[in-house]
Amino acid sequence: MGAVQGLCGSGLRTCLRPTPGRSGGGRHRDRNITFLGNPSGTYLFNLIRLARKRETFEIVYLDGSHSIYVDLAAAIAAVRLLRPGALFLFDDVRFCFGRKHLIQTTTQYADANESKQLTQDEASEPHVTIIIRDYLVPLFSFEVERSWSDPDWIALRAPRSAPWMRT
Repeated sequence: MGAVQGLCGSGLRTCLRPTPGRSGGGRHRDRNITFLGNPSGTYLFNLIRLARKRETFEIVYLDGSHSIYVDLAAAIAAVRLLRPGALFLFDDVRFCFGRKHLIQTTTQYADANESKQLTQDEASEPHVTIIIRDYLVPLFSFEVERSWSDPDWIALRAPRSAPWMRT
């Protein structure tokens, strides 16, 4: 039975299905899924707490705020939660703050103040793509799992072994 983790930023919820036999540490449990509240701030500390407990997962789904300012730190923290060969999933990879019309459902979660703080060039570039292309792939040797990916959804496969990986 694989572990599944869904992480939602912008004050939504963090959903975890931990390794069988391990506690999830959340407030609500339903069939091996633990829901952790995130009423304020970012979900970064939820990830840090899981890493401190040495939790690991076969799948981590990062559904964050689409902002490099929030999601880069979260993505790097989530790397510590991956098992060897695990999948690291991202959606809305083409979303840009300067082109909100691309993905209608994403605009309701995007921080309205975020785009005001960005230059036009920064707002026109998809932040999730930057995180994947410029950080996760080169720094952690992830590979794109093409059979699980499409233009709006990227699945990265973690290496089978790496110095940063917990076994």
